[in-house]
Amino acid sequence: MNSYKYIECKVNSSTCNHLLEDENAMAAAPDEMTQYDWFGQARIYEMNNEYDAALGAYEKALEIDPNFTKAWFYKAKLHHQLGQNSEAMECGRKVLELKPEWEKHVRKFLPAI
Repeated sequence: MNSYKYIECKVNSSTCNHLLEDENAMAAAPDEMTQYDWFGQARIYEMNNEYDAALGAYEKALEIDPNFTKAWFYKAKLHHQLGQNSEAMECGRKVLELKPEWEKHVRKFLPAI
């Protein structure tokens, strides 16, 4: 029989709960999470329409690695989706600074960049 437990972490003012199937399973505590962990958490928040938490998780990823282009890209897309155009443009410019070859991808949702 599987046992379950939750671990809880805070991102901005949102709480995330990670369901673990086995109480002995390892999970990174929020202060041990890598930029990739935060990025993955952001994508999960997005899929669950928890946009503020997603933006907070992208920020956590970028605090760890300010050159994490993929996080900047998806953060730009989310800001655009939310109608936060100046924030989307700022993130999009950072993507192009880090990876100019991604311009065609950024222009798909930010043609004015």
